[in-house]
Amino acid sequence: MVGEAMTFALSGITIADFSRVLAGPYATMMLADLGATVIKVERAGTGDETRGWGPPFDSSGRATYFQSVNRNKESISLDLDKPDHQRRARELILESDVVVENFGYGGMKKFGLDYSALSSLKPKLIYCSITGFGASEKARELLSRPHRLDGVVVHGEKRGREIGYPTANLEQLVGKGEFIFQAFPLKFSVPVLTPTLKPGLTV
Repeated sequence: MVGEAMTFALSGITIADFSRVLAGPYATMMLADLGATVIKVERAGTGDETRGWGPPFDSSGRATYFQSVNRNKESISLDLDKPDHQRRARELILESDVVVENFGYGGMKKFGLDYSALSSLKPKLIYCSITGFGASEKARELLSRPHRLDGVVVHGEKRGREIGYPTANLEQLVGKGEFIFQAFPLKFSVPVLTPTLKPGLTV
């Protein structure tokens, strides 16, 4: 009806976003676009390193790269090495419906912010850890990087046979991006969060 405020699909959902760079920030941005309140937790002093990934920069000095994956979010800065900041992070999580993080394996655990530490305090908490190689003992310590992923699946070597030297296969990189940007946020938001939505609201 004309004049009525629009209700977004994820209005009323709060997400504590401890992710950085790309895998995580893009996903939570899409959830923010759907109406979720996303509170981005950044490193005290420096913030997300992509704030400095430029040029180009906007008029406030922030890299447009950072802007392109963090729109519609609120932001706070915390030094998680400090106990009082760990306490504030825990309070934020307990006030949220969802946590998203892409620390290296065990990164949140050392701050007492892992799922096992928090789920007993908030059993309905949805906790999403984004990793490049999962939690298996053989690969969990590896950090995900584009060239490392290409090496694991031999993209560079395969492409090198065609042009004479190893390089990233752009077509495959686009395919990986498509998964991060589309499949993850949609799979995550629709089936998991839909039960919490207002009656009669569809996604």
